[in-house]
Amino acid sequence: SNPALAATIVGTYGYMPTEQAYGHPKLNSDLYALGMICIQAITGLMLTELQLDNQTGDLQWTEFASVSAGLATILTTMTRNQSQDRYPNATDALQALNELKAQLRLSPAPTSSTTPASKSQGLRKYILPVGGGLIAAAGVIFSGTQLLGVLSQKPLGDFGGDRILDIGVVRFLKPAATDNSGGDSKSAGAAHSGAGQGGKRHTAAAYDDLSTYFTTKLQERLGKNVTVKLHLIDAANDQALERAKQEIKAQKWELAFTATPMLSATAVANQYHFAARMAPDRTQSESVLFVRKDSPIKSLDDLTANKAIALANFNSAQGFYMPVYDLFGKTLQVDMNNNYREIVAKVRAGQVDVGASSYGSTLKEATDLRILHVSRAIPLAGVYLAPALTDQDQKLVSELLLAAPPSIQTNARYTAGNPIDYSEFLKVVKRVEEITSCSNWQVNPVKFYCGNGSSNAGKLVTSPENGIVGTTSGYSAYDNRIEFTFQGAKGKTYQLILPRTVMDRDPNLDSPTALNFKKVAIKDIQPVEVNGVLELRVTAPGQVKVVN
Repeated sequence: SNPALAATIVGTYGYMPTEQAYGHPKLNSDLYALGMICIQAITGLMLTELQLDNQTGDLQWTEFASVSAGLATILTTMTRNQSQDRYPNATDALQALNELKAQLRLSPAPTSSTTPASKSQGLRKYILPVGGGLIAAAGVIFSGTQLLGVLSQKPLGDFGGDRILDIGVVRFLKPAATDNSGGDSKSAGAAHSGAGQGGKRHTAAAYDDLSTYFTTKLQERLGKNVTVKLHLIDAANDQALERAKQEIKAQKWELAFTATPMLSATAVANQYHFAARMAPDRTQSESVLFVRKDSPIKSLDDLTANKAIALANFNSAQGFYMPVYDLFGKTLQVDMNNNYREIVAKVRAGQVDVGASSYGSTLKEATDLRILHVSRAIPLAGVYLAPALTDQDQKLVSELLLAAPPSIQTNARYTAGNPIDYSEFLKVVKRVEEITSCSNWQVNPVKFYCGNGSSNAGKLVTSPENGIVGTTSGYSAYDNRIEFTFQGAKGKTYQLILPRTVMDRDPNLDSPTALNFKKVAIKDIQPVEVNGVLELRVTAPGQVKVVN
C-alpha cells in the first residue's frame, strides 16, 4: 500500500469530509472536521444522531442548537459536504469569525491559546479521536480557542437566556380627584413611599408606550423571538413596596424604574447599573416635619414623650427614614403606616401633634400648617440595569432607553443624567435601620435610639473656651453655605451654618463630608433662635473643629 495515501485517510468517521475519505484531502478538509467538533459540542448529540440533507449531503443540525444566526452560518459553511462550498482556507474562516465577534461588540479574538483548562478538557474528548491533521489545522486557525470564545459568549439580546427583557415599574397612580393634602408623592389610599417625583403621578397606561417602543426596536434589530415583559407594581402599601424591593434584590427586573429613593438605594446596593434619572423636573427632595399653625410646638426641643407623630411606612424615605433620623434621641408616640393624605388630615384634626411628609408645593402653600423642620437633601430615584445583563445588552438597552421619543420619556418620568450619589443617604438608612432593629414600633412610646440612654448623638458640654461639643448628623449643601444638623444632649438640636467662604479659608475643613457624622467642637459662637430653630452661625476659620 501507499504510505502517503494511508496517512491522508487517518481519522474518525463523521469528522472526515468526503474528499479526505477518498484520499484527496484539501486545504479546507480540516475546517470541516473542526466545524463538526463544534456542532457536536453545542448540540450535545453524536454526529451519527444527526441527519444529512438528501440533496446536498450537508448536516442538518441548527434545530438542535441555540446559537446566533451568524455563528450558525459560519459552522454550516465550514461543514459543507462539497469542499468548494466551504471557506477555502483557515484565513477566510478566521476573518468570518472576527467579523461576527465585531458584530457582537466583542473584543478581537486572541492570537494564542488562552482557553481555560475546563473548556480545553471539554473540547479535548472531541479533538483527540480526529487525528494529527485536525490538531495542526486547529493550531493554524485558533487552537479551538477563538471559536470557543464565540460559543461561550451570549448573543446580543440574550436577556438572561430567555430573550425576554423584563421591565419592572413601581407606579404611583394619579389620584382620581384633586388632592389638597400637602404631599407631592401620593395616591388615593396609597401609603407614602417617599417618591417625591415632582407632583406628577403615573397614569395606568404611562409605560405601555415604552413597552411597545422597546418591543418594536428590539425586534427590528434582533428578530421576532425577542420580546418585552412589563411588571407593574402599584405603590398602594408597604407590602407592595417590599415586594418591589425583593424583585430588585433577586434581579428579576432587567430594567428597573425604581420611583423611590429607597428602591434606588436597594438597586445600587445590589450592583445595578445607572441608566437614567427619574423626576426630570426636580433636582432633589426633602422631608419636613410640620404642625398646625396654632400649635404650641415651636422647635424639635418641644417634642417630648407625650407628643404624637404620624409617619408613613417603613419603605418611605421622606415619610419615615429621614424624620426618624432627624429625631434621633427622641421618645415619641408614633402613628405608623399613613399615606400623605392621612398624615396631613390627622395633623389638621389634632389627632397627632406633628406629621412627616415630603416638602411638596401644596404643603409649602398651606396657610393652616407650619413647617417645623426641613431635612437634608434626599437624592431622587433612578432607572437601573440589572448586573446580570451582559455588557452588550446593557449598552443596547441603555441606548434604546435614551433614544426614546420625548413623549415616551415624559410619560415614563425619566431623562438622561449623571449617576446619582446615594452614599450619604445610605448612611442615613444604616443608622435608621439600627434604630428600628432595637425599638418596638408596635408599642408606644417609641424610642428613636438604641440603649438605655436618651441619645447617642453626642454630649453637650461647656469647653474651657466657653464652646460646645456635639455631633453632626447630616447636611444640606447650598450655593453659598453648608447647613449641618448638630445634635446635643437632652435631644437638643441646632442648625450649624457654615459659609463656603469660611470653609475655603479653613485648612481643617476641606469638605462637608469631613465634618459629617463627626464629633465637633464649636467655640466663640452663641446660639440664636430663628423661627423656632437654634442656629449656630460660623463667621471665621477656627470656630469649628473635629474632635478625635
